[in-house]
Amino acid sequence: MMKKVYLTIDDAPSEKMNEKLDFLINSGIPAIWFCTGSNLEKRSEIAIKAIENGFIIGNHSFDHPHFPELSLESCINQISKTDLIIKEIYHRAGIKSYPKYFRFPYGEKKGPKEKTDAIQRYLKNNGYQRPLFEKIDYKYFHKELDDDVDWLWTFDTLDWSINADNPIHGIDCVEKVFGRMDENLPEEGRGLQSDSHEIILIHDHLESSDIFPQIINQFHNKKIQFVYPEEINQYSWTMKSKS
Repeated sequence: MMKKVYLTIDDAPSEKMNEKLDFLINSGIPAIWFCTGSNLEKRSEIAIKAIENGFIIGNHSFDHPHFPELSLESCINQISKTDLIIKEIYHRAGIKSYPKYFRFPYGEKKGPKEKTDAIQRYLKNNGYQRPLFEKIDYKYFHKELDDDVDWLWTFDTLDWSINADNPIHGIDCVEKVFGRMDENLPEEGRGLQSDSHEIILIHDHLESSDIFPQIINQFHNKKIQFVYPEEINQYSWTMKSKS
C-alpha cells in the first residue's frame, strides 16, 4: 500500500506560482496553498486559476509576521483581513462553499494561553477547521495539535534553507533535501519511511522555484501518493489533471 501525504505549499502566490501550478496540474497532484493576503492582492488571478483547477487556498496571515510578537488584536486582524481577500477570490472563481484552513506564519502558535485560546476561538467561530488527521500516527503531532484548528505539518522539506544565509541543519543543496527524506526518525519529523500519513511542507518562494519539481518528483520516487484529506471530498472537487 502506498504511503499517502497531503501537500501544503506556504507563502503563495509568488511570481513563479503559475509554473508550479502547471506542474502540479499536469502531474495530477492536489495541494493546499497557504497564501498571504499581501501576495493575494498582487496576484489574485493565479489564485483563481488554482481554485478553478481543484486546488485549495488557505489563510497564512496577511504579511507573514511573527504572531508571538503581535497583540491579540493585530493577530485577529492578520487573519480577518486575509479571510476577506480569500472570500472574494473564491467568489470570483464561482465557488460559494469552500474549506477554511489556517496556518500560522513560521508555524508559531505558542504564547500566553489566554491569547492562543482567543485566536483558536476566533478561528472556530469564523468557520475555520482542520481534518481529523486520524491516520497520522505521530504522538508529537497530536500533542502539538490538541483541539486546535490550525494546520501544522509532519515533514518539512526545508527547501527554503538552500538559499538562506545560515542554512538550517546544513541543508544547502537539493541533494541534502533528498537525504533528509531518507532519514528514519519518525518522532523527530523525518518519518517518510513509516506507514503514517504525512503533511508535507514546501514553499512557493521565487528563489527555490527551480527545485520545486525535483523535490516533488523525489516524493514520487519514494512511492508516495498525494491526496486530499477525506473531509475535502464533501465539496465534490476533483483534480482536473491534464495527464
